[in-house]
Amino acid sequence: MDAFSYAAIRFAMYAALLGLLGACAFTLLVLRRVRGLGLASDLYAEDASARAKRMAVACAAVLLAAVPARLIAQSLVLFGEPFAIVRAVPITGWGRAWSLQMLGVVLAVVALTRVRGISVLAWRATAAGGIAVALGFSFSGHAAAARIAPSLAIIVDCTHVLAAGAWAGTLAALALAGIPAALAGPQESRGSDAAAIVNAFSPLALFAAGVLVATGTFAAWEQLGAFAPLFSTQYGRQLLVKLSAVAVMMAIGALNWRVLKPRLGTELAARALRRSAFREMTVAVFIVLVTAYLVASSPHGDENADAPTTALVR
Repeated sequence: MDAFSYAAIRFAMYAALLGLLGACAFTLLVLRRVRGLGLASDLYAEDASARAKRMAVACAAVLLAAVPARLIAQSLVLFGEPFAIVRAVPITGWGRAWSLQMLGVVLAVVALTRVRGISVLAWRATAAGGIAVALGFSFSGHAAAARIAPSLAIIVDCTHVLAAGAWAGTLAALALAGIPAALAGPQESRGSDAAAIVNAFSPLALFAAGVLVATGTFAAWEQLGAFAPLFSTQYGRQLLVKLSAVAVMMAIGALNWRVLKPRLGTELAARALRRSAFREMTVAVFIVLVTAYLVASSPHGDENADAPTTALVR
């Protein structure tokens, strides 16, 4: 098992997790708000929730494959055999964190079979499964080995992932479910439905972006401890690449908010905003890719560590 394969598994898990969390946040926090305020028809809400469910099912399916693949990859690196690690799962911190992720995925899959439209309980159970997967990453990652207050670092790390899901994941749901459902509706309501769903998403996006910056800043300080390692270590340089990409994504988001969002109300404006959302999502995919490699780097500058072994951090 080489470092690239391990990174590919982590990338698939992160991307699918953000998508799953985003589909849940879109339905529970955005679509329900629009529906509750009477700003969209029952037909629109039904179509948008069905599209969000399809997105969530696809993400859960990826996680259902990737979480066991992560266990096999860990076993290959440690023991050279695909299932030798199974006996260590109940007695190691990494194994218990992995078990939490597996239980979370199973919960999400089962809950999704119960989703019917905007069924709050089933969507909340799906979200709980996603949160369990996020916690599994935090309990088996850099945060668990924090220099100061590991418990706080784990909470902050998990909050960081959830905020990423609420921003990037919900943006994906908006582009793949919310706006398409509006554009598929009656022509006279397309612009107004798209405007309503985007306006409901904006406060969540702004809040999540703020939480993401705050928790990311804490994590960088906790891991590096000083400014110099940003330039002198592989971890620091990868972090700079990630931060630069986040800045680009925020710039695109600001453009959407300040320029494109005020123009909403027509089908043409909705399509323009959707195209811009896809550009923002492309940057988000790059950020997830960088993160998949970042978590395999040593925050303390041990550049001589074997890459696959270092990758065991997550």
